[in-house]
Amino acid sequence: MSFASTASLFLNDLHISGFRGINELRIPKLGRVTLLAGSNGVGKTSVLEAVQAYATGGRPSDLSVILSRHEEFIVSRDDDGDKISVPDPTALFFGRQANENSVIKIGPIDCSEEDKLKIVWTIPNKQQKFFGGNGFDGQSRDLSEFVMKISFAGESGVIPLILQLDEKRVRQYSFQRLRNLDVEDENSDFTYWPESVEFHLLGPGLVSNLKLEELWDEIALTDDETKVTNALQLVVDQSIKRVALGGGERGPFGNSRGIIVRLQGQDRPVPLRSLGDGATRLFAVALALTATRDGIIAIDEVENGIHHSLHIDFWRIIFQMAIENSIQILATTHSLDCIKGFAQAASEFKSDEGVLIRLEKSDGKIQAITYPEHELCIAAEQGIEVR
Repeated sequence: MSFASTASLFLNDLHISGFRGINELRIPKLGRVTLLAGSNGVGKTSVLEAVQAYATGGRPSDLSVILSRHEEFIVSRDDDGDKISVPDPTALFFGRQANENSVIKIGPIDCSEEDKLKIVWTIPNKQQKFFGGNGFDGQSRDLSEFVMKISFAGESGVIPLILQLDEKRVRQYSFQRLRNLDVEDENSDFTYWPESVEFHLLGPGLVSNLKLEELWDEIALTDDETKVTNALQLVVDQSIKRVALGGGERGPFGNSRGIIVRLQGQDRPVPLRSLGDGATRLFAVALALTATRDGIIAIDEVENGIHHSLHIDFWRIIFQMAIENSIQILATTHSLDCIKGFAQAASEFKSDEGVLIRLEKSDGKIQAITYPEHELCIAAEQGIEVR
């Protein structure tokens, strides 16, 4: 799955149903760069994560990343019967709970059912009796075996989950697969799953050193290093000579290979993080934009760490690099200064490259109000509340 050309988008519109805090949402238009605004709890981050699930084809490992990001775990048992914490798959479903035949659907509005990502929490036709020593009391018992069925692009797979109740009647799941599980025409290893789109989600906090290292390795010793350095210069007062990955010297808290920066007039490099949150934030965004081709980047609370006077230049960098590398950007914000900077930068590029979406919740339903680039500029100039 990839962009057909530098002018095409991976998602021109979006339909989400049954996913986390979103019962039903249709966004009729997305841009090259889309900014999502709205009050707390309206579902902005859930939209980013829905796009992540769709872009990665619903692979179990990527769904686990979404759950782990929010620390949504549940107690399970390992092979020895000891308690362990594992991502709770029911938290993916609307209301963060799942009942039999709960369904998630994510994809373009008018695409076929086969091309949408579909996740179903269901029970196979047959009940099975589970015997083993890892029950809570070591005894055999009848258990309801739930299956999380994932379908995408003509393929489908299952993740068997065994529902158990502990001595306090609290639900717990064993992720061990029953040897006699046999769901017709399904697979459970996802080895030959459809190819996913390159996807990066940044924020709302600072990106980890491990993620920065991963992205830096994609551009190290190439001309792209200069692009990232030039972007970083926007928030650093002193002239930057070089940016590099640290050598992994042993420190009091273990090995560290964070990003280091050599400033003009200084003999020794300094850690990037010592230059402030704004520098670290901008570096991570510029690095992801530079290292990604034909992919999607989501930025949660994009304004974090960026001074209000820099928003226009910040968005100019995002628009320019998104167009050059054929990337689609989705970001969220609470900041009016960020929206104004976005509007100004969007007006300098091709019409409809930038789209603002305001999410509103009324009577439990979420509505998307779209502001294309030309309407966004008018709203910003007249001070119309679009957050």
